[in-house]
Amino acid sequence: MTGKDDLAWSFVKVTLSVGDNIYTCSVTAGDDCTISQAAGSNDNAWEPGEYIFLSEGTAEICSAQGCDVGISVTNGGHTVAGDSSQMVN
Repeated sequence: MTGKDDLAWSFVKVTLSVGDNIYTCSVTAGDDCTISQAAGSNDNAWEPGEYIFLSEGTAEICSAQGCDVGISVTNGGHTVAGDSSQMVN
């Protein structure tokens, strides 16, 4: 993240979309996809300069090679700026 403030996970919502399917991501186990943090010191927030990694959790999100995945990140209901789509191989 390149912003200047921490984003508390309690206010952040990350969703992925593939076709008509929507998947919820979380830092806790049990959701469709899992958020892993790297480089930060606060497990309760997404910190400036910290990278996050999204991986399949309980759902098979992208089974085809070259899957186009839409990414939505909101904080307190407001869209966080950034790329909204990525090609996954």
